[in-house]
Amino acid sequence: MNPWLVTGVTVLAFILGAVPWGLVLSRMAGVDIRRQGSGNIGMANVWRCLGWKYALPTLLLDMAKVFAPTFALVAWQGVQAPAYLAAGAGILGHCYSPFLGFSGGKGVAATAGGLLALQPAFFLVLLCVYALCLFLTRVSSLSALCCLVTGGLLLVVKPFPAMVLAKELLVFFLLISLILIVRHTENIKRILTGRENKLF
Repeated sequence: MNPWLVTGVTVLAFILGAVPWGLVLSRMAGVDIRRQGSGNIGMANVWRCLGWKYALPTLLLDMAKVFAPTFALVAWQGVQAPAYLAAGAGILGHCYSPFLGFSGGKGVAATAGGLLALQPAFFLVLLCVYALCLFLTRVSSLSALCCLVTGGLLLVVKPFPAMVLAKELLVFFLLISLILIVRHTENIKRILTGRENKLF
């Protein structure tokens, strides 16, 4: 693939990923979500502060903004390095948005959108893990962290070889996991002290 084209799509993926949909939608409701609840622009805080009518579009749009450029490259060239690069750029844009002074969300929905485009079966497994953990704990951040641990174990142990074929996925997932853990530092502290906010 033309390196200039790859660079262009990667930059576009970063810009799309940087769009803070949680903030945009909360502003439509007359609220600055950064000044409500935990102050995060992601789905969980929008849910707690504004309800599912704003949280669901936030989730879907945060996923779509990473899914779209990643899937475009997957459809064109298959699951190759440029697609992983675009997904990573979109997630970085979401977590460190230049529109928010290089701050942003925690990256969970953005990562979900990237994984859905790259490895749908892997995404579905982690979605089930997230749903189960959320049902048991009602804590979105803890459920997301459980997905990171589960995903890492699956990629290392490889119980389903047909599901995980690319070595790039392991590198991608580990790097993104590090970013998400950094973004969840305060959540981890609250989880350990029993003060983390519940989704519902």
